[in-house]
Amino acid sequence: MLAGVLLVTILTMGQFIIPALLGGRSDMMLANLVDFHINEAFDWSMASVISIVLLVLSAGFILGLARVRGGQVFAERRH
Repeated sequence: MLAGVLLVTILTMGQFIIPALLGGRSDMMLANLVDFHINEAFDWSMASVISIVLLVLSAGFILGLARVRGGQVFAERRH
């Protein structure tokens, strides 16, 4: 179940096509915001800050799952 939660979270943090098509400019996800600052506003520093925030959120979520599983995120479970 935790692996499913992790996969869904990773997919939702990186999605920008579906929210852009369905919501337009009114619904901005983090990935849409990075795309906007890079391609339209040409504000690379703001895009990098948002990317770092997205990276820290992802790492925090993965570490939180590691604590729940007992520190075995990438290792196989031994019986």
